[in-house]
Amino acid sequence: MSRAEAGIAAALLAVQLVLRAALVLRQRFDSDEPQHLHVAWAWTQGLVPYRDFFDNHTPLFHLLMAPLAAAAGERADILIAMRLAMLPLAGLSLWILYRIGRSLFSARVGVWSAVLVGLLPGFLFSSVEFRSDNLWTVLWLAAIAVALGGPLRPARSFAAGLLAGAALAASMKTAVLLGALGGGVVAALALDPRRRRWLHDRALRGALAAAAAGTTLCCTAGLAALAALGALSPFVDRVLLHNAGAADLWAYRLPRGLLFAAALPLLLVATREIRRRSSSRGLSRSAIFAAAMLYGAIINAFSPFATRQNSLPWYPFAALFAVAGSLAVLEARGRSARPRAVPLLVSVAAIEVGLALWFSPLWKDGTSGKIGLVAEVLRLTGPRDPVLDLKGETLFRRRAVDHVFENVTVERFRRGELRDDIPARLVATRTYVSVPDSPRFPPAARRFLLDNYVPVGFLRVAGQILEVDENGACGFEIALPGRYVLLSPAGPVAATIDGTARAGPLWLAAGHHAIAVSAPGTPLALVWADAAEKGFSPFHPPPSS
Repeated sequence: MSRAEAGIAAALLAVQLVLRAALVLRQRFDSDEPQHLHVAWAWTQGLVPYRDFFDNHTPLFHLLMAPLAAAAGERADILIAMRLAMLPLAGLSLWILYRIGRSLFSARVGVWSAVLVGLLPGFLFSSVEFRSDNLWTVLWLAAIAVALGGPLRPARSFAAGLLAGAALAASMKTAVLLGALGGGVVAALALDPRRRRWLHDRALRGALAAAAAGTTLCCTAGLAALAALGALSPFVDRVLLHNAGAADLWAYRLPRGLLFAAALPLLLVATREIRRRSSSRGLSRSAIFAAAMLYGAIINAFSPFATRQNSLPWYPFAALFAVAGSLAVLEARGRSARPRAVPLLVSVAAIEVGLALWFSPLWKDGTSGKIGLVAEVLRLTGPRDPVLDLKGETLFRRRAVDHVFENVTVERFRRGELRDDIPARLVATRTYVSVPDSPRFPPAARRFLLDNYVPVGFLRVAGQILEVDENGACGFEIALPGRYVLLSPAGPVAATIDGTARAGPLWLAAGHHAIAVSAPGTPLALVWADAAEKGFSPFHPPPSS
């Protein structure tokens, strides 16, 4: 690279850093982010996932993030702080990609691959979010970089295997990556003119055995740790068996399967061309290309959820081979075509920046809703108070129910595999605070929540909107016993409740109750007293922090 080209690449990396920092502060929170943070926080409370509460992710990321969550403390904007911890992981991913690109092609290919994938909206948005996929991507890229970093001797292969095992501890999707890598290696060997030599190469077999040993050792250690904590059996149930239920959500099976079948021959042709046109490292290039493209084809054809985070370890290799191919085409056209490379690459980067700003405009604050919700939870509840949420988005409180209401759980409730005992759980745990209404709640739970909770800002609290007749009388049922207060838009209201005059909070047992008020035309609500005493009311916005 010339000095001018290197300066342009450095400037684009600086643009990427500024864009990432802005997205940390402004990009809308994905529902996975608070779920991951809730699990990391639970570790700081001495709770063990799977054994003490539901989680359907492997544990490495949450364990590593728990000290950071403890250091940040229980604050409403903690997700912003935890997103900042993703910046080093993103930088590490780009640096490792550069090393892979330099090893397979050239430093120029490595630099531009890192520049362009870092600005690619799918990679950019996901790598800004607080999610385990970022650690997963770093570990997988590191495993590939170590394997490509020199002669594939047993020690190097064992280290690569350890990193692959760590990637498996960060995400079960590593199993698909390993399968795709195996398929890519087989395809590359089958298309290699020296395949007979490789098939009888004892050093290659030893390296593969060492890599398998490293992965096995890492996985065995992790499973042994879970067993020691009494969490191995629930881990199998909640990570392996529960996630296996996602197969029922696999939509458009026939067209996606046909596309996969059509893609395979094209993948093999491209793999053969890469091997044929490579004067050096042909086997490595073709194997990595085939593995990456096979993984992309598999997740798009067979994954129930073809989300951008599933593609995080795929984007870098797609960018790598796109950059290498583009530069190779320009090189083949002669010296006169070479100067076009930098304008072409800069144009691609500019388009990526434009798309990123289009899909996630920085002038819109996408974080305020989640931050406001957590702030209200912290004001409304104490450390021992349970809450009802969907996926742990209240962050710092124990969840009233075990289930996390993501797609697989919702489907299992729909099929009747899970019993909707949520109303009974809310009563038994005295859960007075819930997140707003959502179709993800099972029907019985949703009806119970609509009947027995009232909205106050970003949350709901136990209570009811009362309909008083023309005589000022009203009867109502209490399902969740507790301290309640009668409110109007002007504040607390005195009333006769069950024949006794009351002017403040009172304990209401479960069952039927009757009230009488002197001003029948005034809107009234029965509200959990703790919320009312802190200024929360269904008739006006909650107090600011």
